[in-house]
Amino acid sequence: MPEPSHLAAGFVERDERQALRMQRYLIAAGTSVLVCLMLIWLAFLQARPWRAVLAGMTVIAVLLVIFYVVFRTGLNLRFADPSLTTEQAARSGQRQAGGVHRVCGAARRAAMVRGDGRLRQPAAPAPFRQPPRP
Repeated sequence: MPEPSHLAAGFVERDERQALRMQRYLIAAGTSVLVCLMLIWLAFLQARPWRAVLAGMTVIAVLLVIFYVVFRTGLNLRFADPSLTTEQAARSGQRQAGGVHRVCGAARRAAMVRGDGRLRQPAAPAPFRQPPRP
């Protein structure tokens, strides 16, 4: 087995498998940090508003801290899957779904704006349409 990183080495005395779980968590946490950097980059390019970027980074940071505490205290050993793979993937999926929902909502609002900047009215069902003006 490869040597655990110095951050996960504290678990080796207690449980070598727990040290491996912590090491894998730290790899996943590093990926989340890269996502935060990408969000900052998008905000600098003005592709995403700073408010949304900060909200997304806050959610990511809170989840990272929660999972770190769970692994560090050993609470994860009480679950059927101590690596908490399903739980981490589910939280990541929820975060991505929330981001997609926000983007699609903004796209729907943008699609409702006409070329002159006024909002388009969605088309009414056929029986309720008004006749065209002469």
